[in-house]
Amino acid sequence: MEIKENSPEDYDRVFPPRPTVYDSGAFNLLNATKAERIAALVGFDEGGKPLMGQIFGLREGLWRAPFSAPFSAASVMDNIDRDKAVADFYASVPAILGGRVRLVWPSAFYGAGTPPEGVDVVEEANFHYDMSRFADFESYLSRSGRYNHHRAKKHSFDFFKTDDIGRAYAVIEANRRAMGYPLAMTLEQVIATVSGPVRADFFVMTLDGMDIAAAMLYEAAAGVMQVIYWGDLPEGRPARAMNHMAWRVFGWYAENRPDIRIVDIGPASTGGIRNEGLCQFKLSVGCTETPRPTIFLNNY
Repeated sequence: MEIKENSPEDYDRVFPPRPTVYDSGAFNLLNATKAERIAALVGFDEGGKPLMGQIFGLREGLWRAPFSAPFSAASVMDNIDRDKAVADFYASVPAILGGRVRLVWPSAFYGAGTPPEGVDVVEEANFHYDMSRFADFESYLSRSGRYNHHRAKKHSFDFFKTDDIGRAYAVIEANRRAMGYPLAMTLEQVIATVSGPVRADFFVMTLDGMDIAAAMLYEAAAGVMQVIYWGDLPEGRPARAMNHMAWRVFGWYAENRPDIRIVDIGPASTGGIRNEGLCQFKLSVGCTETPRPTIFLNNY
């Protein structure tokens, strides 16, 4: 395999269908200022036919795919020997880029194929909701999940989809500030992203006239919505606002987007270390755990 660097624009012309929205040249160009350099690599066979490719970004001495997204997968052409192409491509990438490489691969339900074998891997605990469960929602809740679901339903929440991105973002920002967590994207970056390569939905939930919780989801792949941010204010905790938010978000997609088969609510571990409280919450609302591998190619 011969690997060449293409422009992100040419990359999108070579690979019109890509595994996830984060694998497009357009998305990576939008976030190019977050990397010291980006490289769109394409592997070709002896006849010059493209086989597969991926976009990488250099940050803090490490080549990353993704460099500003939850995960990234290789774009692989149909009707080729995938295992051989993947092995050849990733065996060459560190030398071509001239440094260590880290891949964060999506969970298997994205249908992005399998990552390279024989490499250093750290598996994060990722959680998703299978929309086929929603018709029998309560049967998939844990005992505590059912208790909190019924408790939340006693309160007069108002849930709605909104085009007011700033309103939803303000709730998320307040949630992160109260929890002491960083917020990776500014409001301006969110607006730029959803005005460009990414389709997104925003939801707000109120209680007694107060914005109490919000959610922001990207259409990460065909049939998959991904929770980028969601959260509530401290005032919503006694009413179990997030249990209610999960139910209402899943219900909105069940009613309005029957093409959506999965809602990915993201990881509950960092560096392979589980946040058990967060894991239990995600399981309690009916989600399934699947691994999301982080792969290091330095020893490939």
